[in-house]
Amino acid sequence: EAVEYFWAALITDGLLVSVLAIILLSQKSFSSYWLFGDRHLNELILPVAAWSVGYAFHGTTFGYHRGRLEMNAANLLQIFNLAAFPFLTFGILAHSRSIVAMLAWSGALMVAFSIVYGFPRRVAIGSIKLAGIVHKARKLLRYGIPRIPSQFGFMSLTALGPIIASHYLPLSEVTYLLLGGTLFTAFSLSVMPLSVILLSKVSRMLSQDRGTEVCERLQLMLTAIFHLTVFATVLGLVFADVGLRVWLGPAFAGGG
Repeated sequence: EAVEYFWAALITDGLLVSVLAIILLSQKSFSSYWLFGDRHLNELILPVAAWSVGYAFHGTTFGYHRGRLEMNAANLLQIFNLAAFPFLTFGILAHSRSIVAMLAWSGALMVAFSIVYGFPRRVAIGSIKLAGIVHKARKLLRYGIPRIPSQFGFMSLTALGPIIASHYLPLSEVTYLLLGGTLFTAFSLSVMPLSVILLSKVSRMLSQDRGTEVCERLQLMLTAIFHLTVFATVLGLVFADVGLRVWLGPAFAGGG
């Protein structure tokens, strides 16, 4: 059943991303202006579409392994697809200074690694029924569509600001916003394992009619998170310039 959910999610994501890619590629100038604030950057639309396809493959395989609590496989997908491959492609192609090639190769490596490593193994093809996949796809859509606004809201925290700023500022100034969004995303991903474990644990406790105990433990956890967040925020404000100088060099220290 889990494999049918995987294929249903992959097909659904593939169709959505394909439609988005067709729209972007058919209107390159408008898409370039909408995303980057400059119609002359339309050469970036193709690699952005390719990277979107790679991320769809990554998201599906990562969600499959995370849902089965196979966290070693899920963590490796995150490390390679979202960290190692971008650094690898940027490092190898740095001399060419071609963002197009970097994004395109990064997306291609994400697709390849997701297929080779992330796809379910030891599954008989004959046991997978088309009717089952269609049924699972409908269930996923009924479950997922009401949650789309929250995902757009979360992503807008990191993407909407730079998109708007790109229409009024040079891209060299927008990089500060992009850097902030990257840091925000990194901190969010750092607590993702906690959310996965917490969801399964709380669900099990509620099924055992232990709601009072759940409330008590959640209150303790939220209190601890609040204090740690305040402490980390103060440290970040104090040492932001030092961190930026060490990480990105003195040229970015003014953005701290």
